[in-house]
Amino acid sequence: GSLANLDSFVGNTIKSLLPTDSDVSYTVLENEATVNVSSTATLTATGTKEKKTDEDGNVTDLGAININASATMYSSVNSGAAATRLAKKNRSGQGGTKDDPLSQFVPNAAVTYFETKNKADVQIAGKVTAEQGSVDVGATGDVFLEAASAADAPTTTQEEAHNFVNAGIVIADITNKSNISITNDITAAKALEVAANTVSSVTTSAGTVAGTTSLANTAVNV
Repeated sequence: GSLANLDSFVGNTIKSLLPTDSDVSYTVLENEATVNVSSTATLTATGTKEKKTDEDGNVTDLGAININASATMYSSVNSGAAATRLAKKNRSGQGGTKDDPLSQFVPNAAVTYFETKNKADVQIAGKVTAEQGSVDVGATGDVFLEAASAADAPTTTQEEAHNFVNAGIVIADITNKSNISITNDITAAKALEVAANTVSSVTTSAGTVAGTTSLANTAVNV
C-alpha cells in the first residue's frame, strides 16, 4: 500500500480511540415563586369574597383574602447519538473504502442529564384579617418534564455491529417543593384554608439500537 493509505489508516485509528460517537445534553433549571407578607404589613378585607374569572369566562368564588404562590415548570430535553462510520482505503489496489474495524471500539453513547429546582413559597409574618369572609392561603409547585436519550449504532458493511459498546442514559434530578410559613395571627370570620401542593410529572426514556455482534448495550434511567 501507499503512504497515503498508511496516513489514512493511522488517522482513522487515532480518531477511533476518541469518543466521537457521543451526544450529551445537560440542562439545569431553577424556578421560584415567592409571596412575602412582612411583619410590618397589615391586610384587612371588609367584604365577604372575591370573584375570579378564567380565560373561558368561568367565575369562581374566592375568599375575601387570597394569598397564593404558584411555581410551574415545563421542559423537554433529548439526546441522540448516531455512530459515525470510520472508513479506510482498500489495500487491494482496487480502490474504494471499507469500514475501519478499529472504529468498532468507539463507545456510542447518548446521555441526557436534567436537573430542576422548583419552589413555591409563602411567608406570612404580618397581620391578616377578613372581617366578613374567608382567608385562602396556598402554595403550588408543578413540574412537567420529559427527558429521553437514544444511541443508534448502524451495522457495518458486513452487517456486523458498528460499535461494540452502546449506551442510552437518562439522569433526572428533580426537586419540587411548596412551603407555607405563618408566624402571625390570621383572623377569618368564616373559613381559613391553608394548602401546600406539589405535582411532579416526569417521563423518561432511554434506548439503544445495535447489531447482533455488539458486546454491551444498555439503557439506563436514573
